[in-house]
Amino acid sequence: MTIMPENVPNLFDDVLGLYEMGINQFTLGHATGINWSENDIEAFTKQYGKIYQWYKEKSHEDLKIEEFDELSSASGYFGCQAGRTSLSVSVNGEISPCSKILGLNSKNLLAKLGDVRYGLTHIKNRAELNNCNQLKEFASQKGIDKEYQGGCFVSNYDENRDLYIPSMQEHKFSIKKRSACSGCNCS
Repeated sequence: MTIMPENVPNLFDDVLGLYEMGINQFTLGHATGINWSENDIEAFTKQYGKIYQWYKEKSHEDLKIEEFDELSSASGYFGCQAGRTSLSVSVNGEISPCSKILGLNSKNLLAKLGDVRYGLTHIKNRAELNNCNQLKEFASQKGIDKEYQGGCFVSNYDENRDLYIPSMQEHKFSIKKRSACSGCNCS
């Protein structure tokens, strides 16, 4: 589900309604590339926390919300999946780290990884996407490196015109999601 600010007050009820209709796997993500007000972010946090509590109280035999299961797993990684576990190919055969990055500029591909004819040839780009050294450095410069967990490179670009400068809005969402799932009473 891509959650928009105007739909966030109904998020918990929407998930319950879909579940009652037989939907049993969810990926919950807030819309990126738009500005969220503080009130909308707080409403998202409350609704997200309600879903988390409902999920943790429910039997998991017929329900899967992967991001909630990953919270209890220590196998997380910094950054996002772009160039790590996902790739996208343009109509002319260029290999991009993800479809969202591909959509930023199809004429001059950002963080190009190679092309279908010759394979992955831009190894430095892939290494940067995977180990996130620039992103970590910029997070340190912004003073958020202790709690920052990476995020979407396109959100970074939308906010800063650079894939590796952290989006402060996405950082805020990351903190809010973790706090919503750390035992708060969101009823």
